[in-house]
Amino acid sequence: KLVAATIEPIDARRLGSPFRTGRTGWLEVAHRLEIGNWFSFQARERVEGYKRDDTTHATQSAEVLLLSARARVKNVGVLVGRQQLSWAQRAGLGLFLASDAPALDQISLASDHPFTLPGFLSHAGDVSATVVLADLGKSAVRSHSELLAYKVSVAPHSAVEIGGTFFNHFGGQGGRASSLGERLIDFLPIIDVFRKHNYTDTTRTLDVDSDKALGMDYRARLDGLGGITLAGEFLIDDFDVHRLKYFFTSEGSQTLAVIIPVIGGPYFSARLTAKHMGPITYTHYQLTNGMTTHGRLLGDELGPDAKSFGVAVKYMPSPDLWFDLDGRSTQYSNATYNSFYTDAAQTDYQVQKVSSSPNELRDALIGTAVMRSSENLMFRLRLAGERVRNPFFSSGRRYDYQAQFAIELLQ
Repeated sequence: KLVAATIEPIDARRLGSPFRTGRTGWLEVAHRLEIGNWFSFQARERVEGYKRDDTTHATQSAEVLLLSARARVKNVGVLVGRQQLSWAQRAGLGLFLASDAPALDQISLASDHPFTLPGFLSHAGDVSATVVLADLGKSAVRSHSELLAYKVSVAPHSAVEIGGTFFNHFGGQGGRASSLGERLIDFLPIIDVFRKHNYTDTTRTLDVDSDKALGMDYRARLDGLGGITLAGEFLIDDFDVHRLKYFFTSEGSQTLAVIIPVIGGPYFSARLTAKHMGPITYTHYQLTNGMTTHGRLLGDELGPDAKSFGVAVKYMPSPDLWFDLDGRSTQYSNATYNSFYTDAAQTDYQVQKVSSSPNELRDALIGTAVMRSSENLMFRLRLAGERVRNPFFSSGRRYDYQAQFAIELLQ
């Protein structure tokens, strides 16, 4: 199964359209208006020009990257418009909404600050909650499909946080009409997980055309080991009660990050990462655009059926100067899979590989230098190089490079 999304492995994922091969120059302008502590307005636009490495003419474009308003009533924040959300525990993570996820056209409700539940539930500690309804924009299939997502996190200890997330991707042009009752059940995993689903037998009520994902994330700081932090996430796609075991197998997706805050002195830190993406993650039989918006994955840009390992070292001699060196090794697959129940009772779900070709192997080294010369001025340089073996899942090698320089001026 494929996902209708474009990725550029050595790019730093940015809001709006991805970088194009060639030379790109751009200007971004951001605005923020606040009225007291109850209302804010945010906007961000980009104008850019780019020239491909061929004979075509240079082209200009303009985008509205962010445009949203947020109001707060007591401890509830209401946001309307195009805004970026991240449900990741650390930078570089996030199976549902990555730390660098694209902006969503949305209506969302969220707790403005953590709260405590009443009675014996108070032992859960600080609680945060968010619910989002988003339009995922134009796509070749099921254009303007929708996403209903919610996340609840608890922090029973200052060093521990655990979260649970539910995604429901549904609707879009050409989708099947469903009753309000069917949609409500479809939006409640505690009910839907125990149902036998009917998508084909027209003599009975058909279920909602939807792709659901369920997962959890965690963060734990080990003070006895110098503050080392473990962070990660689990995701299973299109689940039912018999498939929950696949959270921890090859059919689910898992990420792990080990953050070491100090190495040999106060200036050095490191991060180790490992990721495994299940073969059907973000994909679906009817909603073949996948969990994407405007051709970009909402979650990890590895996409389905991929693996990645990485080591990053950071040197920060002062708060105004730091250097990052990030090495990554990634394996992509274009294997074809079939997924089906083997029994009429729908208790044994199997995912079987039908065909495959050589994996595409990528090894990348990315260096970043950031210098803040004043409170209002920052310079950023990013250099990246990548060796690709079996490019496009065929034989051979290719080498890709990227250089990026940015000046950020704050007023």
